Amino acid sequence: MDILDFSTKDKRNSAVSNFKTLVEQPGWKLFEAIIRANIEVVRYQILHGVDNETKEDIDRKRDKLRVYEECLGTPDFMVNKLSDTEVVHTRYDPYDTLGDVNKRKLDNIL
Repeated sequence: MDILDFSTKDKRNSAVSNFKTLVEQPGWKLFEAIIRANIEVVRYQILHGVDNETKEDIDRKRDKLRVYEECLGTPDFMVNKLSDTEVVHTRYDPYDTLGDVNKRKLDNIL
């Protein structure tokens, strides 16, 4: 079983449920508190600087800040992304199907 398989509605609904449950767990709350504390430290370092710091050092801290913020937002992002979405299968056949032709005819009539 591929844990990152969201190809069916049931699999997406299960993942959404798991993410919603995750953010209510004490372990997530602790993780969130630690990440928020790290965010504050990095923000302070970016704003106030550290001796002998180069532009590259500051850029790495900005990258670190973005990663921390993305980690905190991942459950909400995934819930939004997976909720009520349909999987679109890319069709590589250059020719229209009968359904495509009929839909186009119907669209032209309306």
